[in-house]
Amino acid sequence: MLHGCYPSGMPSKRSKRVDIYLLGRGIADGVSQMTVEALDALRVSRLVFDLSGDYKAIRKLHPNVVDLQKEYWTGELCDDVYERLQERLLSEAETNGPTISVVVDGHPMVFDDVNWGIVREGKRRGLTVVPLPGISCVDTMMIDLGVDIGIGAQIVHANHLLTHDITLDPHLQTFVFQIGKFGTSFFSAETRRNRPGRFTPLVEHLTRFYPREHVATLIVSSGSGATIRKRVALGALDEARTFLHRHQDDGLTMHIPAHPRAPVNEEFTRAIDDERHLAEIAVV
Repeated sequence: MLHGCYPSGMPSKRSKRVDIYLLGRGIADGVSQMTVEALDALRVSRLVFDLSGDYKAIRKLHPNVVDLQKEYWTGELCDDVYERLQERLLSEAETNGPTISVVVDGHPMVFDDVNWGIVREGKRRGLTVVPLPGISCVDTMMIDLGVDIGIGAQIVHANHLLTHDITLDPHLQTFVFQIGKFGTSFFSAETRRNRPGRFTPLVEHLTRFYPREHVATLIVSSGSGATIRKRVALGALDEARTFLHRHQDDGLTMHIPAHPRAPVNEEFTRAIDDERHLAEIAVV
């Protein structure tokens, strides 16, 4: 809880004025995945900007909410959209004062260039910008897919795989974000379909590291079991272009499972289970 809202007179951890809160609504519909801390931040905000795609749910929590969806889905280059939204939000806090909140889906700092721009530019302008943790699709996909990122994972943006020629470790599970938007930096929900071959460059990149028959999962995650998913062999990814188009604006992610591998450093593997080795490296 924030700003003196602690029970039994417990002092607030944040006494400094906050100009902008950056909040995540989570992945599920509505606000069931919002944290208590994020809800408290909403309550002390004079104005809330919604970029989460669920304006009606946020409107039930605050009387003064601005829906930014039409300003987001303009068909322009994403960098132009990000810069304009970032400036609008920073200017609002600078001109009219604290406190405003920006609500996005998922975690406010996971693949969100607008919020990262607000953090960097807000600091330069002397504004206090406070991001609060939220539930991201990485959290919910662990549940929906039944996988544990603790055993090793790599997270990449679909376009970055090619723009930066990223080398993947096939022995780590891989999450490819924004796969439905592969091949473009334009924001538009108006495309009618994908042309054949759109995903061929991505297939060619991925099959440098995985066999073409390696099966991945295309998933729109919620963490509640009500997920949209399709399994597809990497070599056949372009054949799933209709599914990819249908869900391109739904937060579609591709999960590529890891190739299993046996330990290669046998000496270290034995040592970590050896109590005598523990006594050699630490005081017990």
